Amino acid sequence: MATYGLNGLATDVAGNLYAADTGRNRILVLSPTGQVVREVGHGGADLGGLTQPWMVAFAPDASMFVADWENSRIEAWNTRFEATDAWSTGFHPAGVAVDQVGRIFVPDTERRRIEVYSAQGAVLGEMGVPGSLPIDVAPKQVAVGRSARLALYVLGGDGIVRLDLENTAPPPQGGVDVDLVSLGILGLLIAVMIFAVLSRRARRAQPASVGATLDRPVRLQAENGEDSTSRPTPIRTFWSLIRPNENSSPPTKTTSPSTVPKPMTLRSSGYSGCGVKCNSEIDC
Repeated sequence: MATYGLNGLATDVAGNLYAADTGRNRILVLSPTGQVVREVGHGGADLGGLTQPWMVAFAPDASMFVADWENSRIEAWNTRFEATDAWSTGFHPAGVAVDQVGRIFVPDTERRRIEVYSAQGAVLGEMGVPGSLPIDVAPKQVAVGRSARLALYVLGGDGIVRLDLENTAPPPQGGVDVDLVSLGILGLLIAVMIFAVLSRRARRAQPASVGATLDRPVRLQAENGEDSTSRPTPIRTFWSLIRPNENSSPPTKTTSPSTVPKPMTLRSSGYSGCGVKCNSEIDC
């Protein structure tokens, strides 16, 4: 069977060998005599998929954990070789180890730390950060000693470091770095949104100042579109409908020279076409 880039190696309680075939995106299971008896996984990022697996480790209950390097996660498998869980690490894990109490150790080479997880993927803490056990190498692989003294061995590019886990405090909880600028911008955006909502409600609550206009129809002048209700209606004088006194004369209308109509001269005696009997020549 052709392989492409074998990396991690582990054994189960029955003595079978497990090798990470990184280039073929699978885990090979070999008998104690070296015969390939099973292939675990397939290429992909779904549950059960692997993309460049690097290391395999077994928990006390015989479940298997795989460092899925390219997918930046740890994937869990039960004893029937069924993928049951997977969680993201946020980095490319090249190794994985499980101690006697089920804690999972994953090296983060770039940050020179070791992440510690529970069997369900919950973060338990970090090693190599201030306040924890120091790590003098950039960790690539990890292994747990099976002796009575609990210890974690860390493989780096320059050597191997042993970390004694017996009678040591639990690794400190890793926290997310707080970006104060981002928090400030987020708070400002929330404040602006609240102010906009309150301002809109206040405008809706104000009494309408144009209620009188809304209660009646709005008429527009044909010439310029102005509201005819805002201008007084001009009083038109029709002298032909008013009977003036004989000794009175109609008032003079002031108009521009361009609009003054020419007077109409009536010479017929006794003209009553306008409703007024005229005995003399008048201007209508």
